[in-house]
Amino acid sequence: MLSTRLRNVLLFILTKYLVFAVILACLDNRWKSLVADRSKTTGEYMVNGFHYCMYVLLVTGVFIALFCLPYYLSFKINNRMVRTVALLLVLLADSYCYVWGNVNGNPRYGVIHFVVGIVTLLLFFFKPLKQKWVTSRGA
Repeated sequence: MLSTRLRNVLLFILTKYLVFAVILACLDNRWKSLVADRSKTTGEYMVNGFHYCMYVLLVTGVFIALFCLPYYLSFKINNRMVRTVALLLVLLADSYCYVWGNVNGNPRYGVIHFVVGIVTLLLFFFKPLKQKWVTSRGA
């Protein structure tokens, strides 16, 4: 469990997008269609694989830049209900922006992205969120 520092939020978003990219690569055979099918030699396979990985990292960097501050500020809200709603809204906005800007509007990917976001959020920040939830019962 990590604290809700800015670097941990950056790590959370990076991990979320990398897990999501692996799921998409397996789910829709993206690796096969974008890398393996376009490669005739081992060298082409390595180059295409490198390009695919760089594309994933570039997209991840854009979304880190867009959503790092909203996630971080959502964690700093003291009222538990407002904090929960703010985190869910940031997760929804993140998923919507990914679908709208990257996958040509397939809502199935948005749902998968949202679920991956919730799971990674809980894996990274369950203990701090639980502590803030319990200590702010009167707020």
